[in-house]
Amino acid sequence: MSEIIVGWDRPLRTFFVQVHTPDPDEEGETMLLLHEGCDIDRQLSMHDLKVLISPYASLPPEIEQAMKRDQSGSISQVDGPSQRHMKDLIRQLFDYDD
Repeated sequence: MSEIIVGWDRPLRTFFVQVHTPDPDEEGETMLLLHEGCDIDRQLSMHDLKVLISPYASLPPEIEQAMKRDQSGSISQVDGPSQRHMKDLIRQLFDYDD
């Protein structure tokens, strides 16, 4: 059985998803099948997230509503100096375009 992790990442301003499945070769370990919503300059919408997880599961309405509350509750927050600095470093390190 796959494990699906979803949520809202306030500093990246995006929804994210991870899908793990049991590793057939290592008992008790998992393999990462999908990991989206972790790019610094690419936001994942709720629609995008639902499409991505559709081969594995559907998003329960109560989870969707909780994630939307997380998003709306933090959307007006701004990055502090440390977060801005780290994002700049990540962009330089991974050669992200602005």
